[in-house]
Amino acid sequence: MDGLFERGHTRLVFVEYHPVKTWPHFSGNCLRWDLVPSWLRRYAGFFGRFWQQNQTTHHDNVFGQGFSGEARPLKPACSRITRRSVLSNLKSSVANRLRLWFDLFLLYRLVGFLAPGDKVFVVGADVLDGAYTRRLSEQMLAFAQVAALRGCQVRILGFSVRPNANPDVMEQFPLMDRRIRYLVRDPNSLRRFMDMTGCVATLVADAAFMLKPKSSLLTERVAMWIGDQRKRSAVVVAFNCNPVLVNGQDNCDVKSVYCRLILAIKSKMPGTSFVLVPHSSIEHEEELVSHVAVKLVRDGVDVLALPLVSAAEVKCIMGLVDFCITGRMHVAIATLGMRVPVTGLSYGGKFEGLFSGFGIEESVMDPRELTNTEAFSEKLSVLIGRRDALKSRIEANALAMFAKAQLNIEDAEL
Repeated sequence: MDGLFERGHTRLVFVEYHPVKTWPHFSGNCLRWDLVPSWLRRYAGFFGRFWQQNQTTHHDNVFGQGFSGEARPLKPACSRITRRSVLSNLKSSVANRLRLWFDLFLLYRLVGFLAPGDKVFVVGADVLDGAYTRRLSEQMLAFAQVAALRGCQVRILGFSVRPNANPDVMEQFPLMDRRIRYLVRDPNSLRRFMDMTGCVATLVADAAFMLKPKSSLLTERVAMWIGDQRKRSAVVVAFNCNPVLVNGQDNCDVKSVYCRLILAIKSKMPGTSFVLVPHSSIEHEEELVSHVAVKLVRDGVDVLALPLVSAAEVKCIMGLVDFCITGRMHVAIATLGMRVPVTGLSYGGKFEGLFSGFGIEESVMDPRELTNTEAFSEKLSVLIGRRDALKSRIEANALAMFAKAQLNIEDAEL
């Protein structure tokens, strides 16, 4: 639960779950560490690391490779390997037991914290369909269901549904309380959701469009650097290097793939400067950006590598650049929110619906072509050259998309 805010007789409760690194934290006007017993709080770091090591997710399985979920027979092996497999299975079993216990315990305490009439907002985003991890999705649905049965007004904020959504998770929706409102953030996801579940949903835009940009000392320094580049008539391109897009492809080094691509764009458009924007700490994007920047500087490229900053600061910086290339949807949302043209390296079918709302469908690119540097850089160079036309279409559709984003909190009295 990320925030609890008192508004007269009605409380607004915002719920968001993340892949476990540490114990869930509670912020806002109320700190709820008292929901967790002191003896468990003492070992929070240990349990967080233990869960993270044993949690099955699909962050590195973007293109359907890797673990399929099917049982794999053990190959004949020496006794040491056999013992190691037994210990690994035992550890996984214990971790699953701990997860189940914690999920039930936290659900029990949080629901007891609610009262009939409270307005509960569950942030569905891109994890609700179970494509990343079934456990995370079922946690959110369980909380929404019990909150609705308790008499709360529950809505699940704009989320997407991938073509490869987890069928076990999608089967839960028809069983949910009928008073729960589902808000889906793009037309493609809305169609998939209704086809898979038979439930009624409302088309909105991502709630992240409502985020306000925030300036800081860092954004001011970035603005000064971009101003210096513009004095030399440079086109400033923001680049988000998502390592997951390359990790899913065989025999590819992430740093070299992105270095080669940026150098190829620079050779086709010599007057281009780059701002490298990390987005996630989970995949060590800040470290990747630093390595790429060092290599590019040696090759004579004008480049600025950013550290990890807040989403509001990223949005502010996206308003300063001329174009953005990103493998992360929320970086694209920040850029579109500032009415700046963007290209999305799509996976999971998420970018297509988003970009169609702005009339820039041609800006979606297949990341599996990343390793074909020459052809991929040629396509990107063409899109960068057409940035003024793309910007005009974005501006023409922006107000309608922002109005759809507001539907996430319609009647919320924030």
